[in-house]
Amino acid sequence: MSTRPLAALLLATSLLVAGCVGGPTGGTTTAPTTDTTDAAETTTAAETTTAAETTTAAETTTAAETTATTTLDPANVDLPPGVTSDGVANASALVSAHQDALAETGYEFELRTSRDSGAESVQRGAATAGLSSILLTETATSDSATDERAMWANESVVLVKYDEGSTTLYNEVRRTSEGRTGFVGRATKAATLAELLRTGEFTVSRVVRTDEGTLTTLRADSYSGGGYFGEVSEYDATLVVDSTGRAREFHWSVASERTTFDRTFELTALGRTTLDRPEWTDEAIAVPSLTISTTTDSGRLEITHEGGDVLPAGSKLDVEHDGEIYVRTFEEPLEAGDTAYFYLSSDGGDPVLTTDDPGPEAGVRFDGKYLVRILGPNANPVYSAGFSVGHGESSSDEPTTETASRSEG
Repeated sequence: MSTRPLAALLLATSLLVAGCVGGPTGGTTTAPTTDTTDAAETTTAAETTTAAETTTAAETTTAAETTATTTLDPANVDLPPGVTSDGVANASALVSAHQDALAETGYEFELRTSRDSGAESVQRGAATAGLSSILLTETATSDSATDERAMWANESVVLVKYDEGSTTLYNEVRRTSEGRTGFVGRATKAATLAELLRTGEFTVSRVVRTDEGTLTTLRADSYSGGGYFGEVSEYDATLVVDSTGRAREFHWSVASERTTFDRTFELTALGRTTLDRPEWTDEAIAVPSLTISTTTDSGRLEITHEGGDVLPAGSKLDVEHDGEIYVRTFEEPLEAGDTAYFYLSSDGGDPVLTTDDPGPEAGVRFDGKYLVRILGPNANPVYSAGFSVGHGESSSDEPTTETASRSEG
């Protein structure tokens, strides 16, 4: 017989995926908003203006203060990276500039989405300069349920919490260099910005100079075909970016055969310097760090603790085979050097998990493909792997080993 790994199973972290963020209070400065209205006054002939500039009065939505703005000629100013006077010429350059600028300063944001089905979601995010600490939260509501997700990350680890009704799940993954690009894209909403720019032909609508810098408004009123919406009946998008390329806000509305949504993003603060780790992360890091190996010879599955933290009593073992999932509970702690045994009773009774060796012929012979998962008492994934057993050949069994790891940042 032979045993070989199939695949390591990882609990999804797409909160948050499509990206989510939450923002506690901390040292911040308020980001300028750009929903402005011109004053009801026009420039008189006695006032001197240039062809490139026209001064008006505007109100900001954050402070309700009147702020002088200057409308500029796009052809005569330095526009954000990837943007020319005709519009967005290099979307990738603009997305990269947005991500890099946010990473440099730290930030807070809010992203709201509503759909024609009545489902709504609110994502909030905060990160310190250098993205050394990141917190993302999302609340998604529908007619039948409210789900909440949260993700906390430091420079070495990502912790995830998922609340669905009365069930709370946690997960922990390493923040590796290989996964950093995708993770940062979600945390800064650069991935969402890239999707927005891919779906519309954006032209420059307005450029203004404010007390805090130059803001460029980009508009698209038709679908470019770059998304996955199918036939689109309505499309409208407005994007405001500053001179560094940061997206300060956008509004994006799509009606199509596949989806209909209205999405609003606002960069609510810049210069985040501190971010407290939420209390729930203590539960998320409670998953034991240990090394488990599994192997089988005929009628039993051996689960050996090879080192590390104790696997607490109350942990769960899931064994999946041919569409059925067998769930057993570890009634006693499993310490380094200990072995537990799982087998399917040959008399058709309940599956058995025990620390007493039942012998190799204890149950129904293992044959085919299996998935094995071990969850801690709080549903944290501790071990996840697959194996297959074939009896048409003679070869020694090879253990499949997975190790859970964490860092308390």
